[in-house]
Amino acid sequence: MGEAGEIENGVREGLTLAEEAEIRELAADGVPVTVTCRVLQFTPHAYYKWRANPVSSREWSDAHLVDRARDVHADDPDFGYRFITDELASEHCITASENRVHLCA
Repeated sequence: MGEAGEIENGVREGLTLAEEAEIRELAADGVPVTVTCRVLQFTPHAYYKWRANPVSSREWSDAHLVDRARDVHADDPDFGYRFITDELASEHCITASENRVHLCA
């Protein structure tokens, strides 16, 4: 599948907080989760998977990377993403490509 929220083969993977809240609200009103998921064009499996773990390991890793990259940048604001990448690797034992760090800087 493509980007989260992109529809492919009639099924959309991923779930926003607003959609999750809507599903819970409709379920409380007696509308089955399967019906709500069908209308919103994603599978009940995706909903229950997201509900069990709303923050993926990649999102958690990205948040940690952004936090550390901002700390490094705050210490040396004149340096760019290449320096931040090197500093993350040497001082914080975080390996990431320059492209990924460039998005954080």
